[in-house]
Amino acid sequence: MARCGGWPSGVVVTGIGECWMRATVDGEVRQFSVRKGDIITLEFAKALEVKLGNAGGVQVSYDGTELPAPGQAGQVKTLVFPPAAN
Repeated sequence: MARCGGWPSGVVVTGIGECWMRATVDGEVRQFSVRKGDIITLEFAKALEVKLGNAGGVQVSYDGTELPAPGQAGQVKTLVFPPAAN
């Protein structure tokens, strides 16, 4: 889902377990230790890449829509936003 008028897009990562996460937000790298109950909001204008060290330890939503589980417990996954068009 693209936003109109130059508004930033947003991804919300909610901890349901523990997960190491590296986010590259419009070229700037940030690292997080996500724990159960943590909520991390990442806004971006152009591109976001999120690498999850335990994909089963988080829930992810994009522009207000909850996405399917990014992976299983212990699985390393990289998510790219905006998603490529099919």
